[in-house]
Amino acid sequence: MRAVRATSSVQRHLGDSCAANARSLWVPFLPPSLNNMYKTVMQKVPGKRGKVPVRKLTPGGKVFKQHFTSEVVPRYQQDLLFLAEALEDPNVVLVGVAEVRFESLVHSTWPKTAKTRFKKLDADNRGKIVFDGFAKAFATTDDSRFFYTGAMKVQDPVEGVMLHLVLDFCDSYGVPLWKPSWEL
Repeated sequence: MRAVRATSSVQRHLGDSCAANARSLWVPFLPPSLNNMYKTVMQKVPGKRGKVPVRKLTPGGKVFKQHFTSEVVPRYQQDLLFLAEALEDPNVVLVGVAEVRFESLVHSTWPKTAKTRFKKLDADNRGKIVFDGFAKAFATTDDSRFFYTGAMKVQDPVEGVMLHLVLDFCDSYGVPLWKPSWEL
């Protein structure tokens, strides 16, 4: 497995001072875009009249979730345990940046035949899926603990997603710290 390091722009964004509270997880494959992850089907739902639109996971979405659960989660058990234990504190939240790495971000035929220099590759939607998969890896949390998420595109010959996660306190985002009644 090739070692992948954080880009300087992510380090500038998250800062070097939070290294003890940060973890980076490598997802060695690209997730599908959210646009291709789910489809809407009309389905009869108990308690509802007629058929209603329901979002269903596509076959590609099922494959991604299976790969994420079987390949990524086991590889990072120690990191996930560290984060899960920290998230037992109700004042702790997560900050995350997904570096979505594509083999090429530039049209090779630009400016002759391609209309734009850069390819239309959606980092936000792909990052969202990785954050969702990560949140589902925890029994103790859901994506409500992500107080800031972002996604960026990076050109790299090895495609995948580098997920950077930092623990922070909710008062950094205007939410007062919770104290148990016996500490007041």
